[in-house]
Amino acid sequence: GERLRARAGEREITRVELIAATGVAKQTFAGYWNGDRLPPAQLLITLSEILDCAPGWLLKGDRDNRSPTKERRLAWHGPRGEPTNDLVEVAHIDLRYGLGGTFVDEDGAIQTEQRQFSRQWLQAVTKSPPSLLFWTQGQGNSMSPTIEDGEIVLVDRSQTDPLVDDLIFACSLGPVGMIKRLRPRADHVKLLSDNANVSDDIAYPDDDLHIIGRVVAVVKNL
Repeated sequence: GERLRARAGEREITRVELIAATGVAKQTFAGYWNGDRLPPAQLLITLSEILDCAPGWLLKGDRDNRSPTKERRLAWHGPRGEPTNDLVEVAHIDLRYGLGGTFVDEDGAIQTEQRQFSRQWLQAVTKSPPSLLFWTQGQGNSMSPTIEDGEIVLVDRSQTDPLVDDLIFACSLGPVGMIKRLRPRADHVKLLSDNANVSDDIAYPDDDLHIIGRVVAVVKNL
């Protein structure tokens, strides 16, 4: 916890930003931040990539505590602050996943626009190729304060298995599209909301739950 806080301070990254980038529940992340619990292996790797340090140093204080570079700092703060000499295209899909639940019109036209982003910025949040990523806009307030109404989320389509509890995914339950935290159990999956005033849902094997991809970043606008 001490190394996590110190490294985040060096990178000028707040705890709120780390929570948004990793998709971990606020209460769960507090345990890592305060040093009360150890992060699972995949989350440890993700944190080390964002913080530009070796996983072994973050976990045990091993050597290879690299200093964050100016470029990586700029990369974290988003596309607007990035150098433009290494750009890749990522699809921006006008498919507003409901942060509570929105009916998905499969017969309707889905508008897609290609937008350019810094490769470094994308690699700070995911190692997946740009072809497996897309941006889309959330709608509703059931995931507040993690994702507010109208904010843009980056979805990684290579991550469709909720192997770690309470990560955020874009998914559909029958014809209803939504962005929720998923908590898999032996015979069902819980669909959790971050807004305490919104009730959670449960999906059973026969309920046609389709996971589109994991939400790996949240931004105000593009």
